[in-house]
Parts: sequence; C-alpha cells; structure tokens
Amino acid sequence: MRETIQAAGDNQIFLTCLRERNRQQRAVSEKVSSTYAPKIFAAMPESKKIGKARLEKALDRLFRIGKIERVKLWKGEDRKWIYGLRETD
Repeated sequence: MRETIQAAGDNQIFLTCLRERNRQQRAVSEKVSSTYAPKIFAAMPESKKIGKARLEKALDRLFRIGKIERVKLWKGEDRKWIYGLRETD
C-alpha cells in the first residue's frame, strides 16, 4: 500500500516538473541525453528531491499507462520542430 501511494505521488511530481518545463518551452526527453527528463527534473525544486531513480520509475509508469507521450511540441528559432515529452489529454 505504501509503495502504491509513493508511486502515485512520484507520478504527480514528474508531471508537475514536466508541465513547468513545457510552460518554459524547454523540452525534455525520455532518452538518456542532455535533455533526459529524470536527470533534469531531479535538479528542479518541484521534484522535492525524490531523486533521479524514482523519477525514472515514474517516467516508465507514465508511459505505460499512457499519461505522457513523445511528440512535436513547438517550432524552434530555426523553424524546425522541437520534439519532447508532454502530458496526454
């Protein structure tokens, strides 16, 4: 029961971080790179210091339940599409 409650809370923290990054038009990715979402989110105050490992698990859970997806988000200054994660409707 405790694990389920923690997982649900971690999912919400991940989504809060994702919303903030997208609001700022600073895309993040599910791929290990300089824009890897769990790494970036772990450094954000919104993550409440839950750590990269828990954020990685949240990333996986949210993909599996269809709460996040990788899509074209907006066009960059060079008019090319910026891809990244977003919350689904």
